[in-house]
Order: sequence, then structure tokens, then C-alpha cells
Amino acid sequence: LKAQGLRRVDVLVDASGARCALLQTLGFESPVAFRSARALCIVLSLVNRKTPAELEARESTWSQQYFQAEFAALAAAGVSLQNFVYYRSTGAFCETATHYFVMTTDTDKLLAFGALRASQEGSAELCSAANVEPARLEAYARQAVGAFVAPLAQCDLVPGQLSLFDYSERKQSNRAAAVAEGRSLGEQDTLCLVSRVGDALQEPYWPEGLGINRGFLGALDCADLVQRAAPLLLRPLGQPPAKAADFGALLARREELFG
Repeated sequence: LKAQGLRRVDVLVDASGARCALLQTLGFESPVAFRSARALCIVLSLVNRKTPAELEARESTWSQQYFQAEFAALAAAGVSLQNFVYYRSTGAFCETATHYFVMTTDTDKLLAFGALRASQEGSAELCSAANVEPARLEAYARQAVGAFVAPLAQCDLVPGQLSLFDYSERKQSNRAAAVAEGRSLGEQDTLCLVSRVGDALQEPYWPEGLGINRGFLGALDCADLVQRAAPLLLRPLGQPPAKAADFGALLARREELFG
């Protein structure tokens, strides 16, 4: 804060993600809230050159229970998925437009396909670069793309945009908001309202498809909290500064909404 020349911070919003320990000193933690059998997710981005065929490709989500024939045909070819998601960017916010794919799969099929070199005990080791065969993982993902969005299967890979990660556990913040003493942030005498949003608040579980929903709701709840707290944070000159106890009802309301 000193480096930015800020003498006072009234509100701090943490959007650092589920695996960042930035606010532990303020009493925030992110314990594991959900754990399932090991499940893996492939994320792939292909270059979108905005050709007519690319722009006509259908954006959608395909789930195994609703498209049994398609997923069964893929499984027979050695590519086993639980769901497949495709979205297309316009390129409005970056230099290159992309085709974005997410697909969930399992360890055994990736091992059999040669996309994984070995089955590891820990998720970090399993999905590490040393244990992943990129060419085979790309071939696995492209085969899935060909099954659902055939015109895009041969699009160029966006450099560095092929990844594999384990989503079998989900982290969740131990609280949604708190009031911090100004001295814990720097040298200010006033209090600071601290809140969390996005994955820092509640990491989504991929198969549920609720990440963006909860992300929006969490951001709106945070905005509601800040709006209600503003009269306490910005008291006119001559009035005593707010105390932590003054925020009790607002924090309780926020935690109830989070719950």
C-alpha cells in the first residue's frame, strides 16, 4: 500500500483465488470443503480465425447422461469423458480470438492413451509437466473436439493453452468478510472492511456448472455489503470513527448469505 502511495484503505476485496494465502494474517483461510474420487479436467484453447465455419460452430455444453451415444463412441475410441464444454471468444479483449474447451475425464483413460506417463499418488505430481505427455494429451482433447465440434478439430493450438488439473477437491473460505484494524494493513487509524469474491470465496466444482453463477452472486453480495457499510466507513468529520462492533450486524448478514 505504501508503494502505491495509499494512506488509507476503506475496503479490501480479495479475488486472489482459492490457493493464495495472502489474507491468512487477517484470519482468512481456505480449507477443503469437498473431496470426491479423483477426477481430472483438460482445458484447451485453439486459435479462432473467425472463418465462416468457425463462427457457425455451436457453443454448448454436452453431458454424458444426455448424449450417451456420442460419449459412448468416444469411449470406444479410447477417449472417456463425463462432459464437454465449448465457448468462443470474439477477440474483443485480447489480440487473438480463441475457441475454449473444457472436458472432464479420468486417470485410467489418460494412462491408457499415453497422455500420462504414470499414475501418481498426489494430484500435484499426477498433473505435473513431468508426468504429462503434451502431444498425446493434445491428441486426446482434439479427438473430443472432433466428436462435438468437428470443424474446429484442426485449428491451431494457442501456445501454452493446454493444461490438465485435478478438480476432485474444492476449497472454500472460512468466512466471507471481516473488519481489520488499520494497523494490520499499514499505519492508518481507521478500520478496513475485507471481503472475498470468486474462487477465493468459494471454489466451484466443475461438473455442477455453478462457478459463474456463484461468482456473480458473491460479487453482488460483496457490493451489497460495501454499500451498507459505507456510512460507517465514511463518517463525516467531527464524528468518532466506527468501531469493529458497529459492523457486527452487517457481517452477520453477509455470513448468512454466504451460508
